[in-house]
Amino acid sequence: VASVDPRGVQEIGLALSGVATIEPVTDALSILEHLERADMSIIVVDCRRPAVSIETLISLAPELRDGVRIVLWGERFNLESRMAAMGIPVPEEWVCCGPDASAEDVADVVKVLME
Repeated sequence: VASVDPRGVQEIGLALSGVATIEPVTDALSILEHLERADMSIIVVDCRRPAVSIETLISLAPELRDGVRIVLWGERFNLESRMAAMGIPVPEEWVCCGPDASAEDVADVVKVLME
């Protein structure tokens, strides 16, 4: 979970308790380090208080191994237009949970992606 909000990390951790191990990350390097050790990886980016910008994550995409999934939590509806203005499309396989998504909503998405 890429977030600078400890409460948000705790909430999603509780929502996924017994289902998944949550690893808080604080920067792009720590994402790559955690991905090296994990069998399955889903990166949840808290778009309200991200530890890593979406632009940085997109630039890391070529370094991510196959099967890594990205979930944007609290994604603002203008993200696609903002990224398009920079000439960078949001990858189609990324899952965007809108600004009203709760930790439980995001946990449900993560559970589906784990299947």
